[in-house]
Amino acid sequence: MPFCLRRCSFCCFYSRATSRAASLADFLSTLRQEFSFFAPAFAGDEFQALYIGGGTPSLLTAEQIKRLLSEFFERYQVNGEGSRTFECDPIGVTREKLAALRSFGFNRIGMGVQSLSDKVLALENRGHQSLPVVERAMRLVREVGGFELNLDLLLGLRGDDEETFLKSFESVMLWEPDAVAVYLVWPPGPYLKEFYSGDLRSFRESIAARYGGVIGRIRSLIKGRYRWTDRRPALTDDAWYFARLRRLAGHKPFYKHTYYDFTAEPSSVFGLGPTARSRVAGVSAYENVSAHNAAFDPARAIYRGRRLSAHDEMVKYAVLNVCAGNDISSSEFQRFFGVSVERAFPGAVGELLRDGFMASKDGGYRFVTRSGEELTRCAARFAADAQGGGRRMPENAGLPNTAEMPKNKPDAPRGCWRLRVEPLRAGVGYVSRTAALGLALEEQGAAATTSKSPDPLLVRIASRIFLRAAEGRGGSSAHEVESFVSAKLAEISLKIGASVISEKTVRRGEAA
Repeated sequence: MPFCLRRCSFCCFYSRATSRAASLADFLSTLRQEFSFFAPAFAGDEFQALYIGGGTPSLLTAEQIKRLLSEFFERYQVNGEGSRTFECDPIGVTREKLAALRSFGFNRIGMGVQSLSDKVLALENRGHQSLPVVERAMRLVREVGGFELNLDLLLGLRGDDEETFLKSFESVMLWEPDAVAVYLVWPPGPYLKEFYSGDLRSFRESIAARYGGVIGRIRSLIKGRYRWTDRRPALTDDAWYFARLRRLAGHKPFYKHTYYDFTAEPSSVFGLGPTARSRVAGVSAYENVSAHNAAFDPARAIYRGRRLSAHDEMVKYAVLNVCAGNDISSSEFQRFFGVSVERAFPGAVGELLRDGFMASKDGGYRFVTRSGEELTRCAARFAADAQGGGRRMPENAGLPNTAEMPKNKPDAPRGCWRLRVEPLRAGVGYVSRTAALGLALEEQGAAATTSKSPDPLLVRIASRIFLRAAEGRGGSSAHEVESFVSAKLAEISLKIGASVISEKTVRRGEAA
C-alpha cells in the first residue's frame, strides 16, 4: 500500500503522501486486476501467512478493506493457522476497520508508534500523532479483540536521546502489547545529506553518543515482563524484538505460521504493489519496480530480479544466523539442503574453528565471539566460501510447490551499486573508512534518482572486506583495495540480493 497521510522525513520505504480518494481508488483497481492475473499461477497452492503493509494500509476505509479482501480470498488460499497482519497508523484505526479485518480472519495488528515525544514527532513531520491518538487506537484493538498487538518504536530520530527514547519505551511496556519492535532508523539519502552531511558514519556516531547506556537500562525495564529475543543486542543492530512473557507462558498463540519476507530458512514469498519483494526459494528473487500510479498492463514488465541457486540459499541461512548470533544446527541444515554444513562450507567451517571464532556444540556449531564486528566477519567468511555453487535444491528440502509466473518474468538485477575506494575526502558519505581510505557505495543507473540506501547486510559485509583489505595501507593503494573488494563482492553480492560494480569497471565502460 504505497500511500501515507504524510511522509515522515526519516522513512526509507516507498510511499507517497496523499489524501485524495481518487489515488487510492486507482491503486486498488490496479491491485484487483493483478489479483486476477496472477491467481492461475497459484491455483491449488496455500500461503502460510498474509501481510498487508506499506505505506499506510489503514488509510483505506472499512468498505475498501472489505472489497479488497473479498476479491483476494476469492482467488487465493491462506492457511487458517497462519498470521494475517495489517499495518496501521494509530490515527487511521477505527472500530469498523478492525471489525472488517476480523471478519476475514486477521489476527495481528502492527502499529507504528515510532515515538511518544511530541517534539520528536514534529521534527520528523509526524505531528499528526499524539499520545491520546495512540491510546485510543490500542483501546479499539483490544475492545474488538482477536488480534495480537505489536507496537513499533524507532531509535535514532532527530531530537531523540536516551532519556526521551526510554520514556517512550517504558510507556509502551506499561500498555502490555503482545510484542514490541525497536528499529534503528535507516536514513534515506536526502535525510542523510540534510542532517548528517551525507556521512553515514556521522549518523552512526550520533547513535552511539545519544544512546550509549540504553541497552543496560532496557534490560532493567523489561525484567519479569518481556523477553529480549536478541542474544547479543548492540546499537548497530537493525532491530530489537521483545515478546511479552505472559504470551510465552502457555497462552494459546494467535497463529502458528508467521510472515517474514527474508528468513534464514529457504522460503518463498509472493508480493504485490510497488517495491514488493518476492522470491522462489532456490530459483529466483525479484522485486516489483512499477510506480504507484501505473495502470495495469499485462504486457509490461513490472518485475526485475535474479536467479538463485541452492548455494545462495545456504549462504543466506548461514549469514542471517551468524549475524543474529544464533547457533547453526547441523540436522536442520541437512534437512533444508540435503547436504552437511561442512560439505557446503568447508573453508569457512575449517577457518572459523581453527581461529577460535566457532566451536562444535550438540551436533552443530556455536559462535564463541561476542563482538558484533567479529560476527560480521564470520558471516562474510561464509558468504565468500564458493563451495557448492550450482547445486540444485533437493526434492525434500521443505520448499513449497512453485509455478512459472505468467508473462512477467524476472529479468535483470535491480539495485546495482557502484563501489569506490579512494583517499579520504571531506564531505563524502563513506560507508566505511580507515585513516587513509574511504569506501563508498552509490546506486548505479536510473534508480539512483530515488536516493535509496544500500541494504544494511551488504554494507556490513562490504565494510568488513574493505577493512580487511585496507588495513595498514595508505591512500596510494586505493585501486588495489578496490580491485580486491570488488572481486570478493562479485562472488557473494548476488547471493545477498544486490549487484555491485567497481568504479574502475564503470570508468572503463564509459571510456569504451
